Amino acid sequence: MWSDKNIALIMDTNIFEKKSNDQYDLSKLPLDKYDKIIHTIELNKLEDQVKIFFPEIVLLELLYHHKFRIEKQLSTLNQLNKSFENFSDIVIKGLDEFNMEEYFNILKDKYFTELDIIEIPRTKELMDKLIAMSLEKIPPFEKDKSDKGFKDAILLISVMEYARNNHFDKYVIFSKDKVFKKYENNIFQMFHKEVHGEQGFIKDFRGFEIIDSSNITEYIIKEFELFNDLKQYIFKDFLNFIQNEYDSVDFIEIDMCEYQIDFYELIKDDVFFSQLEENKFEVEFYLYIYYFSEEYYLFDEHEDKYVIQSESYIFENNNGKWVYSRDSKLYSTH
Repeated sequence: MWSDKNIALIMDTNIFEKKSNDQYDLSKLPLDKYDKIIHTIELNKLEDQVKIFFPEIVLLELLYHHKFRIEKQLSTLNQLNKSFENFSDIVIKGLDEFNMEEYFNILKDKYFTELDIIEIPRTKELMDKLIAMSLEKIPPFEKDKSDKGFKDAILLISVMEYARNNHFDKYVIFSKDKVFKKYENNIFQMFHKEVHGEQGFIKDFRGFEIIDSSNITEYIIKEFELFNDLKQYIFKDFLNFIQNEYDSVDFIEIDMCEYQIDFYELIKDDVFFSQLEENKFEVEFYLYIYYFSEEYYLFDEHEDKYVIQSESYIFENNNGKWVYSRDSKLYSTH
């Protein structure tokens, strides 16, 4: 158990990516996942043992992505405004007065103040290292990939420089960038060489790990062995109950058409826990629903015909018994 350890969890930009059709609150960065992680840390009193960091390059990328989203929506509003310019009762106000650069700088100052940042080293030595890595194609740079990997290299150099001057027992980078996993061993060796020196890590070991996932909360749950009783119930009993429940359903409606279900596959490796309160949790899992269809124009005939369905349940501990709810209907476990 990690009760006597302190861990630095480092975010990459792609951890916060949303689907293209997701709704955005453009007044802030899409950091809902970060808020949930902090909530879990605080509820379990882990503030002295777990710290969440944003490399400067990551926060800048998030900010600029957000700026581009706002500019795209502003462009759409301007087009709508022109379309309705001859309608005296329809006016979109504030477009001319809105200053994008001013608003961007306000957001930038806000997040650089509120979040824990790992700054980009701005020394000649480290910039020379970045150039050398690029020219020699040292991971995360790849051969035959031009300068792809520049941002990832800045992230790594920033983390290594921070680890040299700060003592956490473990540094964990969360990223869905496949280049990190592809060259994980090379990056691991580089980290220890840069942070500890050729032999230093034997006496002054600071662990390093790359996690190819955005489920940071689940990582914390495992490392600190949180709410094991709920997890045991979920995996031992509840998921089997859910599987049986769905096995009794014969048809699924997709785009207003009804299809006969072939079979379900419950993905037990992708179960996500979110702690809402001290004894209240949201548990989300995914089903692959395979079905028969003659609508081949929707699919290549060699592809599996399935949809992925997300299911969420709320669990509360009621006098030692887990009670769960879904769609406002309450079920009791036995």
